[in-house]
Amino acid sequence: MTRIVIAFVAWFALIGVVAGPPEAVAAEALRITMPAIPKNLDPHRDPAGQMLPVYRLAFEGLTKPDESGRPVPVLAESWKLLNDTTWQFTLRKGVKFHDGEPFNAEVVKWNIDRAQDPKNSVYAARVKPIVAVEIVNEHTVTLRTRQPFASLIGNLMAVLMLPPQYYQKVGPQGFTTAPVGTGPFRVVRFTPDAEVRMERHDGYWGSKPGLAGVTFRMLPETATRIAALQAGDVDVAYHVPPENIEQVKAAGLNVFPVHIGQAYLFVLAQPKTTIEPLKNKLVRQAINYAVDKDAIIKAFTKGMARKLEGQVVGPDGFGYTGKVKAYPYDVAKARALLKEAGYPNGFKVKMSGTNERYPQDKEISQAVAQYLRQVGIEVELNLLEANAWTDRFLKFKLDPIWIIGVNYLPSMDHTFASVHFTNDPSTRQWFGDATFDELYRKQVTALDVNERRAALERFAEYIRDQAPALFLHQIPLVIAASPKVKGLKFQADYTVDLTQVQIGR
Repeated sequence: MTRIVIAFVAWFALIGVVAGPPEAVAAEALRITMPAIPKNLDPHRDPAGQMLPVYRLAFEGLTKPDESGRPVPVLAESWKLLNDTTWQFTLRKGVKFHDGEPFNAEVVKWNIDRAQDPKNSVYAARVKPIVAVEIVNEHTVTLRTRQPFASLIGNLMAVLMLPPQYYQKVGPQGFTTAPVGTGPFRVVRFTPDAEVRMERHDGYWGSKPGLAGVTFRMLPETATRIAALQAGDVDVAYHVPPENIEQVKAAGLNVFPVHIGQAYLFVLAQPKTTIEPLKNKLVRQAINYAVDKDAIIKAFTKGMARKLEGQVVGPDGFGYTGKVKAYPYDVAKARALLKEAGYPNGFKVKMSGTNERYPQDKEISQAVAQYLRQVGIEVELNLLEANAWTDRFLKFKLDPIWIIGVNYLPSMDHTFASVHFTNDPSTRQWFGDATFDELYRKQVTALDVNERRAALERFAEYIRDQAPALFLHQIPLVIAASPKVKGLKFQADYTVDLTQVQIGR
């Protein structure tokens, strides 16, 4: 383990949690604490995977992922491919929004049309290939794409259905604070940067929850979340650091480790924020050689994380290939590449890290900055709280190097993450060049699975070579819960099905 990481490990020894068993919890309401909650409750406008546990209780899409990431029906009962560019969906009958507005083909058309506008949705790039949404009848809708679109079903998982009539009545601001969906729970109170309160929706079309309600409480500090859980103030705590697992278990709490479909990386090449040195591929490669990813995983995740092999997905994502490997830790190689690129003495750069947005993000950001300083890159690190990071991210105001957990959840597909690196103006445009865009086009239009795998392999080789990001690891999520909470089962997309959860006395 390197000296940089050892210094951070010593810091962890100072972290403790409050001892003692949890007190009795409410019989019918579940209380969950997270480091952040949505800034508003419009799911089309927030790309953060961490917010899906909140959104997926109130809202639903046409499909969702099963435990292996494959799409299963939700508001769409079934779908079929009529030809290479035409998909037809049969919608579920008898579904109503929380305010009584019916769900139908008109609703699907309105939501997809809205999601295609970057002004309204952060998911525009994922549904941009759809050129027409045609209503066949009240419960049948046809989607036509500009070209074959292999990842359509997976991409639609991100488009949660909103009620057009209600939305137009209350407007964008009114909806973000008092939203309406079709899910098993409905929002009854929202306090930004504090909590979201929901109650069971008794008119839900599917399996009725046994819980009377659920509250998501924002507690940014890790120690505060754990203490609240042990004191019985909450029932479930997201983002327990791996180094605290044994302490939490010793306190009589249950622990749920989950590998999340989220790639932990630092973006290096976004045109809107980059500086001259980062435009050079050799510099970006040098940054990847300069950081000891294995030491970071060992120190900060206790070995729980999966190293990213120079790719934006882990082995649980479609498009992963074992033929592409991570940059090894090689300080001499990093310095040689910087010299070859014309920066023998390094350069200065600002970097946006985060504090309590992702697991161990503050410590990892500090470690990465120190690794880069070792090869002559003078980093000015700015640590941002979760919601401050989101605000700057949406406004393109992050520093030239910035941290992100990029989602390939919920579809568990390479395309869901890699679209951001294209030149498509409806994306965040984290990189993109003509070759990259062409490789992306080839894999996304390949309807044959084997043809698509081959195209994605070439795509992975190119993204590793161009190094538009510092690839670290697949994010591990650790959740702790009171033993009185029964039926908890967490998915790789951060979500949990609370319709099966009960709280014992």
